[in-house]
Amino acid sequence: MLSRRSVRIKVMQLLYSINRDEEMTKDQLVKEYWKRIEETYQILLFNLYLIENICKVSAEDFEKRKSKHLPTEQDKNFTPFLWTNEVITFLAKTVNYTKCMKSPDFSKRLIRTISGPYILNFQNRMLIFH
Repeated sequence: MLSRRSVRIKVMQLLYSINRDEEMTKDQLVKEYWKRIEETYQILLFNLYLIENICKVSAEDFEKRKSKHLPTEQDKNFTPFLWTNEVITFLAKTVNYTKCMKSPDFSKRLIRTISGPYILNFQNRMLIFH
C-alpha cells in the first residue's frame, strides 16, 4: 500500500524535475510518476518476500530443534511464533502473492536488485587492482 506521504513526495520530486528540466512534457511527467509508483510497489513486494522468508527460517529452525537427539531446555521451549503469525500464514496462502513471487520476472528483478551493488563493487575493486 502506498501512503499519501509517499505520493506527495513523489509528486514534489516530479514537480521539481519539471521545474529544472524545461524540455520535459506533461506526458513524460505522468509516465515518470507511474513508473515510480510501480517501483514503490515492487519494493513493497520485495519487503514482503523478505519478511516471509525470514519467518520461514523460524519454522525450519523449529524442525531442526525438534529432530535433535538431545534437545536442550531452550530447544524444547522454542515455538515458531513468526511463522505461525496469522498475517504471515495468510500472506503465504494468498494465491496472487505466491503467483507473483514465483513469476520469472520477479525473480530476475530480485537477482538484479541483490546482485547489482555487489557486481558494481566487485568491478570497481578489479579496476583498482589493474
